Amino acid sequence: NDILLATYELTDLADITLQIPHQGGIYFDLQRTFKQRPAVSYSNLLMRLEAFTEDIGTVSILYTNPNQRKAETEKICQNRENTLDELFNKTWTSLRWSDAEASEAQQIIDSLLVGSNDKAILISAVMLSLLQIFDKHKIHFLIHNCKNEDIQVNQRAIVGLVLVLEKHHSRIKNYAQIQSQLSLLTDDEAFCKSLHTIYMQIAMTKTTPQVSKKMNEDIIPGIIKMQGGKAPFIDKDDETDINPDWEKWMDNSGLGNKLRE
Repeated sequence: NDILLATYELTDLADITLQIPHQGGIYFDLQRTFKQRPAVSYSNLLMRLEAFTEDIGTVSILYTNPNQRKAETEKICQNRENTLDELFNKTWTSLRWSDAEASEAQQIIDSLLVGSNDKAILISAVMLSLLQIFDKHKIHFLIHNCKNEDIQVNQRAIVGLVLVLEKHHSRIKNYAQIQSQLSLLTDDEAFCKSLHTIYMQIAMTKTTPQVSKKMNEDIIPGIIKMQGGKAPFIDKDDETDINPDWEKWMDNSGLGNKLRE
């Protein structure tokens, strides 16, 4: 089994590596950029994100002049945006996390000085990276953070995990530790409720085109066709009042059933 897993992982790396020199798109552009100029470490990014919280909290004390305060605030916010861009791009394009990188990434999630939105960006980047290439460290990372106390973090992690499991389900069955972690997650009632909600939302998105088509081609034309005195939605004496007979009209016209569908 270890030989099989190693073969899969080497094949993944070979596939991506062979595409880097000539493949187009932002993902491979970034891969080429980082090959020339390696990305900074997660510990460095963590230090900069934590500094933002401290800096933005003291700017009003250090700068009494409104113009200076505004300029410094904009500078600090821009530095934060640049740091988040680096964090996202580094994570999205990373092929395999080392044990050290996985630990440093988790430190960003665990930091009390890093905001929920910033943590959510890291989670999203991990998910997108996994949709590009399988990485057991990142899957462990998502599973671990499905039970994070921060709801923005755990919900983003659960969504990411659902999409990753869908893509890599045939691979994951070969990793006993991942299977064990997933088994423990299913014993958590809150996780199961969130999982059910997410699956329902995904299922609903698959029906959206059909719903739109039915509305545009059937229901709306039907309403337009029946107007002109035939659709008693509006009381003639007061255009702001809804005629109480409209429900009866909806049922008789057949549009009520179509809307319920």
